[in-house]
Amino acid sequence: MRKTVFFLLRTFSIALAIVIVGCYLFFCPRFLMDNYSHVLFCPFPADKELYSVAEIGGAKKEDIYFKNAKGTMLHGWFFQKPGAQKTVLFAHGNGGNLSYRQHLIDALLNAGVSVFIYDYSGYGLSQGKPTVPQALADSEAAYNYLTDIKKIPVKDIVLYGESLGGGMVAHLLQTKGAGGIILDSTFTSVLGLAKKKVPPIMLYPPFLGPNPALDVQTVLIAKHPPLLIIHGKLDDMLPSSEAEENFAAASEPKRLVILPASNHNDKDPDLNQYRQSLKDYFDSLPKDAPAQ
Repeated sequence: MRKTVFFLLRTFSIALAIVIVGCYLFFCPRFLMDNYSHVLFCPFPADKELYSVAEIGGAKKEDIYFKNAKGTMLHGWFFQKPGAQKTVLFAHGNGGNLSYRQHLIDALLNAGVSVFIYDYSGYGLSQGKPTVPQALADSEAAYNYLTDIKKIPVKDIVLYGESLGGGMVAHLLQTKGAGGIILDSTFTSVLGLAKKKVPPIMLYPPFLGPNPALDVQTVLIAKHPPLLIIHGKLDDMLPSSEAEENFAAASEPKRLVILPASNHNDKDPDLNQYRQSLKDYFDSLPKDAPAQ
């Protein structure tokens, strides 16, 4: 009888251990990125009316088609601002598509720069399926289009990352370089944000974190070109504390603008302040500074 009880207890303990380890690995952040791509990315197809725009801010729209390293055909808009030296490479957030950023494009053009905004795989007119590795490949392809086809010097490229796009431009800054970087409503890192929103994630050590890491803060700690961080104080998706933490950790040169009445997707209450902050930033950039 005693042996039977001992056997049952040992069997139960082993089974329980297997379940616990299985659950631990199943919910591991390193494996969740691909599993939850359908949640992380919210692409909208191209809307004929929104895509029919011919110009924004007095700059004519140029439809751009290009391929990433995996052969996926991507689509973007290029706006050449007459007399502009700097060109913004715009990596947008996880929802909608590039056509939903026309007000942001207008503000950038108003600040005196050209703009190249592109859609990730599966968004708008871009083919393929969105995943984090695919989106990173898309961002590299857009960057290469500016340097290889448009012949824009690296020192004249300013990376603009909106929300999830902050992870894309951090990757580009680390692997390619740029003359400036703007982070709009973005996060410190995917793992850091996950730990704040889902406390059990703290049980996982860094080596079991998501891969690719999309660790914005680590990139900012290192040497970087002039940085502008913009965030809405009323952002209920990514709290403004994310911006404040990034700013505190970042090396110089850096600027922080907190828009007091804006949320994650709406800057209209602070539109004038947003536009002025962009103009001040671009006016402050050294004209012949080397890329970093």
